[in-house]
Amino acid sequence: IIPAYGWRALFVIGGLAPAVLALSLAKILPESPGYLTAPKSRGTITALFAPELRRDTTSLIVAFMSCLLAIWIGFLWIPAMLTDPAVGFAQPDASYALSLFNFGGVAGALAGAMIIQQVGSRLALLTITAMAIAAALLMARLPPDTEAMFRTMTLFAVTGALMYAVQATMYALAAHVFPTAIRGTGVGTTVAVGRIGNGLASYVGSWALVAGGPPLFFATWAAALSIVFVALALIRNHIPPTGQAS
Repeated sequence: IIPAYGWRALFVIGGLAPAVLALSLAKILPESPGYLTAPKSRGTITALFAPELRRDTTSLIVAFMSCLLAIWIGFLWIPAMLTDPAVGFAQPDASYALSLFNFGGVAGALAGAMIIQQVGSRLALLTITAMAIAAALLMARLPPDTEAMFRTMTLFAVTGALMYAVQATMYALAAHVFPTAIRGTGVGTTVAVGRIGNGLASYVGSWALVAGGPPLFFATWAAALSIVFVALALIRNHIPPTGQAS
C-alpha cells in the first residue's frame, strides 16, 4: 500500500475498515439473549471486586497486562532487534519475521478457540502458555541467526501462534467470568487496565536489547508469560468443555 499510494492511504484504510465492520455488526449481530433478560442496572467497577469476583478480576487484569506486554515487546521491537548490525538481518527479512509472528498469531487464535471448546479454558490456556514459555526460552537459547533463516522464521511463527492463542482466548474467558449484567464492564475494565502492558513494552523491550541483546529480549517474553501462567492458574471460574455444566 505505501509504495503505491503513500503512508496516508494506510491510515485511511485502517480507519475505514473497522468503521464499516462496526456498522455491519450493528445491523446483523443480535444482542445476547442472556443480556436482554438480565437486570438492566448499570454495571460498576466496584461490582467487579465483590468478594466472589475479586480474585478472578485481579487475575484477569494481571494476565492481560503481562500477555500484552510480551506480545507488544515483539510487535514493537522485532524489526529493530533483527536489523541491528550485531544481528545482521536485512530490513525485508526483519519485516518478514514480524509478519510471521503476527500471521502465526491468527492461526494460533483460531486453534485456541477450537481447543477450548473441547477441553475447557483451564487446561487449554495453561498448556498453551507453558508451550509459549518453552518456545521463548528456546529462542533465548537459539537467538536469530542469518545462517539459520528457516529455524529463525519458524520459531517466530510458532511463538507468535502460541502467544496470540493465549491472548485472544482470554477475551472469551473474561466474558465467561463475569455475570451477564456486568459482563461488558468486566471485559472492558480488565482489558483496558491490561493495556498498561502495551505502554510498558516500549521500555522493557528497549532495556532488554541494550542490556542483553536477543537472549534477554526473548527471556522477557518467558518472564511475562510465566506471570500469565500463574494468573490464569489462580482464576476459579474457567470455561468448561462443551457439553459440561458450568
